[in-house]
Amino acid sequence: ESSVQATAWQKKQLYLRVWVIMKKVHVIIKVTDACNLRCKYCYNSHTKYTKEILSLERFEKLLTLLAADYERIELVWHGGEPMSVGLDYYKKAVEIEDKIYLQTNAKSVNSMQTNGTLIDDKWIAFFKKYKFQPGISFDGLHNENYRQQTQKTLEAIKKLQKADFKVG
Repeated sequence: ESSVQATAWQKKQLYLRVWVIMKKVHVIIKVTDACNLRCKYCYNSHTKYTKEILSLERFEKLLTLLAADYERIELVWHGGEPMSVGLDYYKKAVEIEDKIYLQTNAKSVNSMQTNGTLIDDKWIAFFKKYKFQPGISFDGLHNENYRQQTQKTLEAIKKLQKADFKVG
């Protein structure tokens, strides 16, 4: 018997690894182009930071399609500034997630990439309650040159760290 041939057990393990990988999807949800900053390098500048918002109906359609094929759906809320659409939008989005996941085997992980300048105690409470992981966009030593509002961003990072979030 050749050592190159895979055993039935090895084939099964390979199949299981592929199956696990294929049952997970990572989706970036661009909820709006609107933003409260005007970063020098921003790719949204060509859209003039339009205030259009991804409709919750369209989000529900997308999530329904994803939940039919995937068991784990990793959603990254992005923008513009995703927090600019307000807390009520995300509360309704979470309700939609819960409704769809009750009908399927799917589960999601939510994260949000934000400039952090709109973070307050209400947002932190929301992140904790619904297990959202915030990520803060920050340009280090050059932040003030590229995006400004450095002090507000640093304050947001401190608030999140104080609330036991690992900020990245």
